[in-house]
This record gives sequence, C-alpha cells and structure tokens, in this order.
Amino acid sequence: MSAHRHFSGVSAHAETALAVSWRSICNVPLAINPNPPIKATPIKELDMSNVNYLPPKALRRLLAEQCQQSGIDGVDVLLYAVIGEWLCRRYGSTEDWSLPDEAVTWLAAESGFKEDQRVKATYIAKLICDYHAGRKSAHCPIFTITCDCGRLVSRKGQEAHRYPMYRCTCGRSCGYHKGDGWPLGLMADRDARRWRGILHQAYDQLCEQWRIDNKRGYAKLAALLGVPLHQCHFSLVVEVNRAKEIRNIMLEEIDRIQREGQGVGGLSQQLSLVP
Repeated sequence: MSAHRHFSGVSAHAETALAVSWRSICNVPLAINPNPPIKATPIKELDMSNVNYLPPKALRRLLAEQCQQSGIDGVDVLLYAVIGEWLCRRYGSTEDWSLPDEAVTWLAAESGFKEDQRVKATYIAKLICDYHAGRKSAHCPIFTITCDCGRLVSRKGQEAHRYPMYRCTCGRSCGYHKGDGWPLGLMADRDARRWRGILHQAYDQLCEQWRIDNKRGYAKLAALLGVPLHQCHFSLVVEVNRAKEIRNIMLEEIDRIQREGQGVGGLSQQLSLVP
C-alpha cells in the first residue's frame, strides 16, 4: 500500500495535524478585509493538503511573543499561526497580521464550525487583537471535542489525573497540550496508542541513522512517507495496520542506510524485536 495517503490511515474520519483542531476551514474563499458576513458562510470539508507550508514567520513570532507575555506556554504556535493566517486573510490585514476587534463578532456568524473550532478561532483572534493593543491575553477556555463514536468529550476534571487526557466512555482517548487543552492528535483506542509508542521508538532509531535530531527528522520522515510535514505526527495514527505500514517503511529506510554504509550499525536487529 502506498505511503502517499493520509498519515492516520483512516478514511471518513481522516484528519491532519492541523485539521485535528482546524478541519475544513481553509477551503473557504479567502478575502482581504471582507465586509462583515451578512449571513453564515458554509465551510466545506477538505483534507488540508493545500496547507503544506510554514505560516509566515512574522505571524509565528507575533503569536509566540503574545503567548510569552501572557504566561501561556506548552502550546503549538505553528498551529496557532495557521489559524491566525486564515483569520487575517479573511477578516484583517496580512501587512501587519492584524485583526479588527469586530472579527470576534464576525466569527460568531460563521457556520460550519464545531464547538472546539469556534472556541479556538475566537481564542486566536483575541491573541492577535491583544498583541496589537498591548494587553495580555486570557488562557483558552475549556471546550469539548467529538470522539469518532459521536460522543462529546471534555478534559474538565482531568488536571489532577496522573495522565490527563480526553477520555471517552467508548475507550478512546488522547492527550492534550497543557497550556491550552488542545488535543495532541486524534482519539484512539489502547492498541493504537500502544503502536504510537512503537512508532516513536522506530523513529528515534531512524533519526540516529540519519544522524539528525528528532525535531529535524520529521521533515525527512514526511518526505519518506509522502505526506505533508504538518500531517507527519504519530498522534494521528488511529489504525494498527497503518501503524505497521509506517513502521515497515522506517525499517526499510534503516536497512537501506546500513546497506549503503551511511548510518550507525546494530539497530535493525533491535527494531526487529518490536512486535
């Protein structure tokens, strides 16, 4: 099976790392400084494949600085910037990456958002507005996410748990960023989460063969798997068969490097012990 597919291996519920929280919005026609929506604008589904790029550095820096000034840490600034860029192109200016305060009101008129998407969009809009106003921002409110089984799941009450997660009664769960409560990937059952750990183990050893650190290795892994960089997260894998495919691709790459004498020896045998 080709690696050129959704990283998660799912079909009807396939979502990318960006789409975990921001599924479908980037298919809305973008406009600079549009008029306030007269009526809700439908937001179509899409696979996010057209967002295979880094958001503008200036916007990333703006959001990182605002989070730092507001005491907000442990968050995904890259994802913030993707959402922020959409907001600025739709409601504001891309010259200084600013938004009018009315953008929060305009967001309320948009249709097609799930609850968590609307909360996140409003939160990012406020971060941008607060930055330009020179004021600190509040933390992201608690919201619910929708499990694949259809149930709504909240992280409320999880803070005191040894392993705080979004936990559904169906058995699926996923972790979240401590700074804002945004999910770390997709809800998955116990077996899929175990395989995510196996993939991380294989990836660590692949990076050792590549002689690069784990952070830079994701760009090479994305190219190897044929997926956009923003989709290349093991927390998106929800099917064991897809996890096995990804692991086999990494094992083949390790074997190739060792055959060509370019890597560090002795790792294939270790990896072959992984179930």
